[in-house]
This record gives sequence, C-alpha cells and structure tokens, in this order.
Amino acid sequence: MTTAGIFQENSNTLVAGLFTTPVAAATAARHLQTQMPLASVRLVQPGDPSLPVQLEPDQDGIFRTAVRSHVVLGLSGAVLGAVLAGGLLSAGWEAAESSPM
Repeated sequence: MTTAGIFQENSNTLVAGLFTTPVAAATAARHLQTQMPLASVRLVQPGDPSLPVQLEPDQDGIFRTAVRSHVVLGLSGAVLGAVLAGGLLSAGWEAAESSPM
C-alpha cells in the first residue's frame, strides 16, 4: 500500500487473474508468494459472493476521498478566484471594474 497525492489517499494495487483450472490458479498463487513474500495473494473461487468486496475493499475510503477532494479543491478555487479578482480590481483593470459582480 502506498500513500500519494495531495489528500494522502491510501492506494492498493490489485491484480486479478483468470485461470481455467483450480490447479493452475493455485500454482500461480504459490509462485507469486515465493517471488513476492510481502504480497498478499488470495484465491477466489467462481461465484464467490464476496468477490466485489475483495476486489474493491474500501468503498467508504473512496467516498471520503471524493468528498474531501471536492470540498478542499472547491474552497481553494474560490479563495484563489477571490484573490485574483481582488488583484485585478486593485490593478485597475477596466474589464474587472466594469463587471456587475
């Protein structure tokens, strides 16, 4: 798991594979576990009702990040716009001064 971006969002990298037989899937899982000892390798059987949760485990985190990003970036844009408008007005730019806002 890595933390990145301006919101310090946790980012998991998930890789899924489809295999024709359970033996092929188990062999691939063992190979991955020996090559990447820190990796979490899980086998999911066809029709497993928990498959969506295993592939996208943090639905609440996605929602929190979306809300946080919209609030923070929206407020930042409003503040930056107000500062820019104030600068243009104080500089005496005619188009800004003639605006009805």
